[in-house]
Amino acid sequence: MKHYQFLYIGEKDNSYIFETRKKVFYEIRFKNSDYIFENLSDTNNGLFYEFVIDILENPHKPFIPADELIGPTIALIFNDFYANDHNLVTVYVCDSSDRKQDLRMKKFNQWFYKYQDTSFLKVDEIVTDNKNNRYPISLILKATNPNRHKIIDTFLSIKHLTK
Repeated sequence: MKHYQFLYIGEKDNSYIFETRKKVFYEIRFKNSDYIFENLSDTNNGLFYEFVIDILENPHKPFIPADELIGPTIALIFNDFYANDHNLVTVYVCDSSDRKQDLRMKKFNQWFYKYQDTSFLKVDEIVTDNKNNRYPISLILKATNPNRHKIIDTFLSIKHLTK
């Protein structure tokens, strides 16, 4: 599968970076987000992460050039992050600051279903914040996660995001 080379930076947010051929720089982060599942105290051991896709530099602003290698690159980064621990749980919350959250979710879903290897489960939901902004949100975990049923049930009970 063709993709961009990426670099694991690590640090607090488990960051990866890559550059596209059109000089757009991406940072992919896995931020610890145990707070989302704080009522799962028996399974809450630093295993819950928020998946973030950030554009660090884009010389084509305000447009983001279409690029068929971004999806497979993000899929490989995702697999790399899960490589050492199949009990990790990731939540992807679509940014709504520019009201394009539904487009972001559509693109993420396209990538997920095109590049995932069926070892992952994905559950989608819509949640709101304290200002009643709506966010499409996805839960992603390995199908082999021994706590998957409890985690999915807890995820589906989340109706509001607070930090």
